[in-house]
Amino acid sequence: MNCLQCQSKITQYIEDKLSENEIQEFIRHVKECNNCYEELDIYYTLLIGMKYLDNDENIPTDFRLQLQERLEQDEAMIQRRKKIKTSFLLIGLCTVVGILSLSGVLYNKHIYNLKQQELLNNQGTYYFKDNIAPFLFLPAGQSYKIKEQETAEADYFSAVDQYIEESEALEERDENHGQDTSH
Repeated sequence: MNCLQCQSKITQYIEDKLSENEIQEFIRHVKECNNCYEELDIYYTLLIGMKYLDNDENIPTDFRLQLQERLEQDEAMIQRRKKIKTSFLLIGLCTVVGILSLSGVLYNKHIYNLKQQELLNNQGTYYFKDNIAPFLFLPAGQSYKIKEQETAEADYFSAVDQYIEESEALEERDENHGQDTSH
């Protein structure tokens, strides 16, 4: 704001007819420009003094102090409003981020549940009971023997048992062979 614009808004400021942005620019200019501040001081003294006379009130002698207080109050009001606007903006932004985060978590949980359901559907009804449960729930001291079945699991475990038996037999033979040669 230049001096001409500021001086054209002095009466509007005194009569509270400026917008918040205009007040902010006006106060900023008046604080920096001594000529405009003096012009404001003169107009303020005349206009406010005339209001006191019109209302038959005692005219105060400290117009400069009143003007300075008003400028400070207006500036403080603008700062408070800016802080409130900024606070609301930050609260809104945090709310949006929170909602997006929560929706992302819920979406990921939903996808996870869908994939788990798909895996469960593909496994069949008795997957754990047929394939794992017999090995997990044996009475103490009892070993599990696979009966001849036509399933791939039975063939696998039979092959493992056969491999273990053959390995043990080879180890026993090697031990016996080693003892025979040492006598």
